[in-house]
Amino acid sequence: MLEKLRLPGLIFAVAALAAGLVGAHVARLIEDLGRHRAESALNAGGMVWAGVLADGLILELTGEAPDEEEREAAFALLSRAAQAPALLQATARDGATARLAQTRHRAEARVEIMRGLNDLAVVGAAPGAAARAALADALGDAAPELALADLSSADAADGAADWEKAVEPAAEIAAALLHGGVVITPGRLSLSGVAGGAVDLARIDAAMAKAEAAGLIVESDLASSPVPTAAFVVRAEKGPQTGGLSACAARDMAEAARLIAAAAALGAAPAPPCAIGPGAPDGWSEAALAALRALAALPAGEVSIVGQRARFTALPPTRRRAFERAAETLRTELPPDFKLSLLSGEVAEAPPMAETGEAANDVSGTPALPLAVTHDGLTLRISGAAPDPLIGESVAAYARVTMPGGEVETALSYDGVFAPGWRPAAMAMISALSKLERGRARLGPESVEVEGEIRDPLAIADLQRELVQSLDDGRRAETRITVSPARLAAAQPLPPIRCAAALTEVVSTDPIRFSPGSAEIDEASAPVVARLTETLARCAGGRIEIAGHTDSQGSEKTNLRLSRARAEAVLGALLKAGARLSLLTSAGYGEAEPIADNGTEAGRALNRRIEFRVLEDGETP
Repeated sequence: MLEKLRLPGLIFAVAALAAGLVGAHVARLIEDLGRHRAESALNAGGMVWAGVLADGLILELTGEAPDEEEREAAFALLSRAAQAPALLQATARDGATARLAQTRHRAEARVEIMRGLNDLAVVGAAPGAAARAALADALGDAAPELALADLSSADAADGAADWEKAVEPAAEIAAALLHGGVVITPGRLSLSGVAGGAVDLARIDAAMAKAEAAGLIVESDLASSPVPTAAFVVRAEKGPQTGGLSACAARDMAEAARLIAAAAALGAAPAPPCAIGPGAPDGWSEAALAALRALAALPAGEVSIVGQRARFTALPPTRRRAFERAAETLRTELPPDFKLSLLSGEVAEAPPMAETGEAANDVSGTPALPLAVTHDGLTLRISGAAPDPLIGESVAAYARVTMPGGEVETALSYDGVFAPGWRPAAMAMISALSKLERGRARLGPESVEVEGEIRDPLAIADLQRELVQSLDDGRRAETRITVSPARLAAAQPLPPIRCAAALTEVVSTDPIRFSPGSAEIDEASAPVVARLTETLARCAGGRIEIAGHTDSQGSEKTNLRLSRARAEAVLGALLKAGARLSLLTSAGYGEAEPIADNGTEAGRALNRRIEFRVLEDGETP
């Protein structure tokens, strides 16, 4: 029985230079680094059962250890990995409490720069006040956008003559890390963590080369470079009272800081961390900043950029003219490869005397192309314009769910002005079209048009009612649904005799083919199996026998066995395609029932066949 261990904790004591000088964000930075080191050490030690929890300045080891020896080993790893130089002291005894680190003798010079998302913290001991100040200045120059907390001392032992050679490279590396740390010791520079992106990685490589050229030993434990961001996104909203970023991506921390600063003009909502990575489209920073400036010019609205597609939406109480001006400015400031879609939302009209002429009633930009959808029974094709790629893909995904087994093809553009409620109207239109045997539909700014053929005339009223109820944005619903007499007849149930005749007609026109001397159905016969399955779905009652026949070549016993195997193969294929087992059975007759002369090749080909017949009540195959 394994004992679940909830250890009392590994408790850090932070020795601040003076009470109140260490901010909470610095404590969090130190905690994050300690937790990261602890998790890495446990993983490297193969202790997959162990977990690390953080609470204030306490790291707690949790999990279910296989034995006491493994427990103590994990605790020892955690103790060693979590220590930060000079300022942190760890204890591993039950009931331990935080305490100040004991005064130590003058240690060898060692300083660690710890990097958080928006912070830098320096801990350790520098060889003198001048060396300590030089490092602080270098960090300020390399990362002016980051908050710096210098918790180091200047009382390290002398003898670090080459200390100054490491200061500038260390500062450059710390500024370029996404998270991690840099350690300076006499004659040595050590770094670990993750770089923010390709630009930052190049900056780190240059700093490492500079340190090596100065004669320093450089040790690097950088994680693999981040994979390219799947889609660079920036999204923000603004309301009368508040606003801010809801999604953000940047190539490096400096670019992220610029985006967060620009979003501060939208309101007081806290900005989420920006995803950092390579793969941004050319002009990404310029486009994102232009979008945020355009949104800041409105009383309320939304803006988003996904890849190179931008969408700008006005919300009440924004007036049309203000939206037009902001949209035109954004259009001119976007880099050439970026496309802009405008959504007018429910913008307020300008006062009667403020505008004159038709321009007062129009929204800036070209009206969007209508959305056109066609359905031929097998493939649904979507073309025209959508507000942005995300909405376009969501509509295509809805079409795939609505028409399982059918093909969905899209050819969409993302330009123009779209009326409110575009997406629910598009989905309602596709839902209506999916109920037709074939047809087409069109979504415009004022109406949804659906036309086509339906199998069940009683379903027309339900289709029309559902479409009208789904359009809550004022659009008109126009339908032109017809019933084809031929399709209606083809949908009627088949009595047993007509069912068998219809099935035999299918295989007479296009026989099921087998590999020579085998019961394996050729892949080319898959469409024949599909048509047989469709016909069986209309069969009402009775029991249908699948009969296998061969020519006279080979022994009678072999032919009988082969005919049975082929009939069973057809039965299996139909059941796999969805046919009802209660309706079907199979039998083989070998060469006993020829329908043509076995003396000719043409006759033998006709005799190798699959037939369908109705079993009479009580008859068995």
